Amino acid sequence: MPRLALALIASIVLSIIGYIAVVAWSGSEETLAAMRQLSAPAWAAVLALSLGNYLTRFARWQRYLARLGADSLPPPGTHALIYTAGFALTTTPGKAGETVRGVILKRYYQVPFALSLSAFFVERLMDLVSVLVIVVLAVPVAIGSDLRGIAVLLVIAALALLPLLHNRTLLAWLKRRVRRWPHRPRVVGLHVLALFTSSAALLQNRSLYEGLALGLLAWTLEGIGLYLILQGMGVDIALTVAIGIYGLSTLVGALTLVPGGLGGTEISMVALLVAAGADQATAAGATLICRIASLWFAVLLGMLAATWLALGGLPQAAPDSTPP
Repeated sequence: MPRLALALIASIVLSIIGYIAVVAWSGSEETLAAMRQLSAPAWAAVLALSLGNYLTRFARWQRYLARLGADSLPPPGTHALIYTAGFALTTTPGKAGETVRGVILKRYYQVPFALSLSAFFVERLMDLVSVLVIVVLAVPVAIGSDLRGIAVLLVIAALALLPLLHNRTLLAWLKRRVRRWPHRPRVVGLHVLALFTSSAALLQNRSLYEGLALGLLAWTLEGIGLYLILQGMGVDIALTVAIGIYGLSTLVGALTLVPGGLGGTEISMVALLVAAGADQATAAGATLICRIASLWFAVLLGMLAATWLALGGLPQAAPDSTPP
């Protein structure tokens, strides 16, 4: 845990430095003036959409654990606090810090850590697929491309192939191939395949598409939040463009493999907003507000939830329970 805390502190410090650099590069006075254009009601609406994102993902998390057979889950209110507490460590490498939820559920409610790890893995997988679907659908629509029909067909084909993720024959074939790899990638590959195997119940048709639908809803809400930010700052932009920009910049941030997508998400979002017609200062301001409302709002709520739980929001740990 100390390492995760240090990683969180380092990410916050580096983010502050990076955001100051973005403001200075875009013109501090112009950027701050652009950010001040967003009214209090608009801020409230954007934060409410982010809350909708978190609640949607929590609902999916609960469904995943129930489908995996977890029968000793805490009451919904306490469980929501435990889930939210994981957001405090969102900016740790690979969001690994969010698995603290599983540690808490194991220690205080005897939920096997293997179940929460499987749920976490499928959560991340469905988030990635959801953002990919949003990008593939929104970007061609946003730019008025003739590729819109092809994009729809690609998404339909991909969704039809998703059940292969739990196909035993395919997984066995992949395992044989991975075992021929060099040591380090072989260990990682076999670990990932083991997660697919342990998560098979969540990759069946109903759970798979239900989880994907909730992921699409969650991340579309954040895209709508970016749209409201831009409207509030006087940028005339289509809703599909805003959603596409949010999805694409989030995807770029994820591909950089930097915790929280820090740096890659911000730079790509500014560049895409400028390409969409926003001036540089407004693009930088909108990006900072979007990241505050989506990423750092979650981190703040996570810290508050973790503090509440630490101050007595959890029952006494079972005497025979041990950390995973």
